Amino acid sequence: MPLALAVLYQNKPARFRAPAADIAHALHALGRPVITRRDAPRPREEYDWIFADSIEGVRAAAEAGAKTLWLNSAPISSHPAYRAGLAIVGQSPELHPFREPEFLNEWLRKNGFAPQISPEFSEAITFHVLPAGAYSDGNQAAAWCFSSSAPEPEALRAAAAQVGQALKIRAPISIDAARGAGGECRLFNLNLSPDLSGPGRPGREAAASPFVRAAQAHGWSYGALLENLAAQAWR
Repeated sequence: MPLALAVLYQNKPARFRAPAADIAHALHALGRPVITRRDAPRPREEYDWIFADSIEGVRAAAEAGAKTLWLNSAPISSHPAYRAGLAIVGQSPELHPFREPEFLNEWLRKNGFAPQISPEFSEAITFHVLPAGAYSDGNQAAAWCFSSSAPEPEALRAAAAQVGQALKIRAPISIDAARGAGGECRLFNLNLSPDLSGPGRPGREAAASPFVRAAQAHGWSYGALLENLAAQAWR
């Protein structure tokens, strides 16, 4: 667990504040060194726990003693956190172009991850992929599938993990896939900053996101997931 971690939030839309506060609260509850905007943060008050992902917010977090910044947003190459000289929990700014669907789809096609299928598909599957690193369960990397359907094709699971490796992700991603009526599959969507909402704060008992539920199915609690992700901090 990195020292003195502060969680940043994306101000717009407002829904990004809650998961950022969930992250900070859960790590704080485990006794981890979390820097918060208020000295005695109130569990229900999102703003007590987090700092804005702006120049002013990054500066405030650093002045409060943060040595690590958790970016709870998709990578933007101009983000001030990348120039703060602090450790980062989040994606590399090099992945900024992959925020654009056209760029992503062309990359998937060129790298053989998106074979053509019929526009009619019978099932959608979401894979949740972790960056390469050391984890508490002994894995070096993992790809999870959270789906209400039958077991997903192993080849597709492997392809999802390969996308993460090819992109050299530094933080978790979610990848959507579609399975056609004839069994053919393709990857078609990438989320570089999946929702990490989770339980802990009052009124958030049922807040676990699909990514968090996948981790729970893997055997990790919400806190264990966050600790494992925080351990992948980089400079």
